[in-house]
Amino acid sequence: MRAGKGIVPVYVGKASKSFRQECFTPHKLNKINASLLDWKRGTPVLFLVPTESRRAGLIDIAERFLIQNAIARNAHLANIHGTRLETWGIAGVLRGGKGLPSEAAKTFKKMLGL
Repeated sequence: MRAGKGIVPVYVGKASKSFRQECFTPHKLNKINASLLDWKRGTPVLFLVPTESRRAGLIDIAERFLIQNAIARNAHLANIHGTRLETWGIAGVLRGGKGLPSEAAKTFKKMLGL
């Protein structure tokens, strides 16, 4: 959802068929509509992210990664599965809590391209 100066994730999913079949199923539309009701203002945005491989295991890994990053940004993500936040983190780099990161954390993050 684009609101203000940023974009907040509301749902992450993978397409096991075509994007059209996946995006417009009734239960997905219900999730999106419920999320839209929570936002007073904003514009829905859809990102379609292709993977380099069509292997199911790799697609599952990519989906879990995206869900983990999305739930860190929006605790009210519409997803049901995969939303338990990982319990580990690196302060100022990954799931490191609130506050400004240290200069060392910023440098480390930049070095990793995060």
